[in-house]
Amino acid sequence: MDQRWTPQKIAKCIDHTLLKADASRDEILHLCAEAREHNFFSVCVNSRWIELANAELKNRSVLPIAVVGFPLGASVTNSKAFEAEVCIERGAREIDMVIDLGALKSGEWTQVEKDIYSVVQASRP
Repeated sequence: MDQRWTPQKIAKCIDHTLLKADASRDEILHLCAEAREHNFFSVCVNSRWIELANAELKNRSVLPIAVVGFPLGASVTNSKAFEAEVCIERGAREIDMVIDLGALKSGEWTQVEKDIYSVVQASRP
């Protein structure tokens, strides 16, 4: 079996991402167009843009992905879970979350687990 990395194989490993807070509609459209052109694995955007990304990637192999709790992870767990649920409803095929970093640093493992578990449960279609 051929194990060489071809440009096509590399492209399918790329999450094409635009997560800056002031990203514009035109920038998201451009991001999606580039992902379609190069057949990247996914487009990763803030939850605000997931519906647009989903529409732009419809019937394509490029997956729309949303981030929740981004960038700090300091949102309350219920807020992250709600954000994940809304993103799934609007077409996100995957959720990337930022865990509660303060809880992690404090060794509050139960809170870290609750944070992750809640988002996973809310992400189930």
